[in-house]
Amino acid sequence: DNKNLQFTPSEKKLIEEAGFILTNAHVVEGVSSARIKMSDGRLFIGSVIGRDELIDLALLKVSGSELPVVELGNSDENALRQGDEVFTLGYPFGLEGDVKFKEGTISGRQTYEDATYLETSAEIHPGNSGGPLVNRFGQVVGVNVGAYGKSIGGISVGETIKWAIPINIAK
Repeated sequence: DNKNLQFTPSEKKLIEEAGFILTNAHVVEGVSSARIKMSDGRLFIGSVIGRDELIDLALLKVSGSELPVVELGNSDENALRQGDEVFTLGYPFGLEGDVKFKEGTISGRQTYEDATYLETSAEIHPGNSGGPLVNRFGQVVGVNVGAYGKSIGGISVGETIKWAIPINIAK
């Protein structure tokens, strides 16, 4: 079942010391486990223990010690406002090396097919969806889901709208 899916060195740090990793459901589509490589080089096999394709979230579980943990922030409208500075982290196009860090702001909130997303000006490229959208305090306020716009061969061209799932929905 492990179709050789591998997360690159993990900007997708764990959300709990118990070994839970939050990402997009489309990232682990069709598999029940995935190889997860941490930024310190350690490799783990994670089991997909839950997924919601409608929201596009998945929860994985790994076992290990001294696992890195992120702090979850608050994505409510009174805590995360239009114009607030945010950052995306990831490995666009699967390119390993230094984690790519893109800055932007919260452009607004967008409701699409009965789900509300955070719209951001921070870049979200193929390969870093499922990674964190963080605020200026380093707290995860969203899960990057993707961009909407014109593309050629999976690469966005021109203006795009970038979306993240608010962390309070994920919680």
